[in-house]
Amino acid sequence: MFGWHVHEKAILLVIIPLSLMAVVWRKEAQIFVLLITVGHYSLFPLLFTGFEIPLKVLFLLVHSSYAFISLSNLFDTSRAAFSLPLLSVPESLYLLGLVPLFVYECFVHPLLGLDATLPFLPLMLTSVYCAVGVSYCWLKYYWHFLAVSKATHKRKTH
Repeated sequence: MFGWHVHEKAILLVIIPLSLMAVVWRKEAQIFVLLITVGHYSLFPLLFTGFEIPLKVLFLLVHSSYAFISLSNLFDTSRAAFSLPLLSVPESLYLLGLVPLFVYECFVHPLLGLDATLPFLPLMLTSVYCAVGVSYCWLKYYWHFLAVSKATHKRKTH
């Protein structure tokens, strides 16, 4: 759970197996679309030059959009107003919070001249914000795993 925070690319150890389960079960698909967006955004600080900014945003948008569209078509989801496919409204709002975080990190922070006095603030904000999302996905999946395990155990004993 905590290894990804030290080595951000370790989040791929969770995303890759979850991608295989996401095409089979709806709950895993819901967790997957949230986790890939947050997990891949958490990798943004590893690509820090100005040249890489459009590339990393393009790759994140294309990959996340494809996952949302293909998995929502696969599971034929009905969704609430103002929510992304497969996600609840709070989860959708959380993901949309990545936009102001990105704008602050790339544009507002340098314009305010905080590069010299607080150079690591954008990294810390990204790290904390993504840690909340990854922890939420972990807890949600853990809760789901316990619920499924409990239901399976009840079926076997009766």
